[in-house]
Amino acid sequence: MTGSVADRPPLPVFFLPATEFEARSASHFCMRRTAVKRSIHSSDRVLHPIEIEVALNIPFPRSQRTIGRPVTVNGFGFFTNAAVTLTLNPAPENYGRKFVRVDLDGAPEIRAEIDFAVERHRRTVLKRGEAEVELTEHVLAALAGMAIDNCRIELDACEAPGCDGSARPFVDAILSAEIVEQAAPVRIVRPMRSTGAFYSDGSRLTIDRAEPHEFTIRYELDYGAASTVPTQTSEYEITPDVFAEQIAPARTFIDAAEIEGLKKLGYGQHVTAEDLLVLGENGPIDNELRFPDECARHKILDCVGDFALIGCDISGRVTAQRSGHALNRQLVRQLRTCAASGELIDQSRAA
Repeated sequence: MTGSVADRPPLPVFFLPATEFEARSASHFCMRRTAVKRSIHSSDRVLHPIEIEVALNIPFPRSQRTIGRPVTVNGFGFFTNAAVTLTLNPAPENYGRKFVRVDLDGAPEIRAEIDFAVERHRRTVLKRGEAEVELTEHVLAALAGMAIDNCRIELDACEAPGCDGSARPFVDAILSAEIVEQAAPVRIVRPMRSTGAFYSDGSRLTIDRAEPHEFTIRYELDYGAASTVPTQTSEYEITPDVFAEQIAPARTFIDAAEIEGLKKLGYGQHVTAEDLLVLGENGPIDNELRFPDECARHKILDCVGDFALIGCDISGRVTAQRSGHALNRQLVRQLRTCAASGELIDQSRAA
């Protein structure tokens, strides 16, 4: 990522100032319709044009939220093996979600937005200047899944705790801190029509128009007959209750044949088959499934965390087929580009 992108100020995103927002009638809403006219082609993927609306003054189902007090999660990084303490802190309205590397001089901040995502295999990494944070997707999934819009995420190492490979430890921390309603409205991006991204290996990710405020994810997992990961499909509308009970407990999974290779690369030195979901020919090794479709549910969890990088709520129906972090981020970049481009607002439309 170039310095000019990493260091630029926050985008003047999506919506009217609060005074204008409050002044307008609840029977009207404002939106911007825009489209990325070019498709992006390469040897392995095609991204189709996206047309979205950015809702500004619709009857919001909820206000922004933060947590009531600081809470801490301790653990080790799966990739770096470093011990880490991560603290979730309350934050004011319109703060967003920011990672803060308190172990570095000046405690540099990294906004949890797609502009700061860098390409790494099998996880989502955020980087600003020399500061970076690895494995952000599980903590971001917990915050987005629980509808926590504003949070200062402090950590004293370069990777978030892996814990048990799920988002449940972060959700438990959020619930223990209690959730605080704030006055400012949420921001919502809503696709006008179906759009998607495709890779040549059969991976596919689409987002379709949905009812306002609906965010549903369907994941179709099929790695082929030779894989120890069984074919499965899972679909959920993401709400805080659903996320906490049905998605957050789903753990990272890995084929047993990959373990030794990853450890030779230095990854997962503190991790055993009891710590996450290792799948052999006869199912989980030294562990038990939490759900029959736990693997597909964890892929939904990853989608929630990656889509949180758009920096606001999303209304849409996502269908993912064998997609991973890279494809998730690519579609989020396109949605973000649309939301940030063009004239600020078309105020002539009625609800």
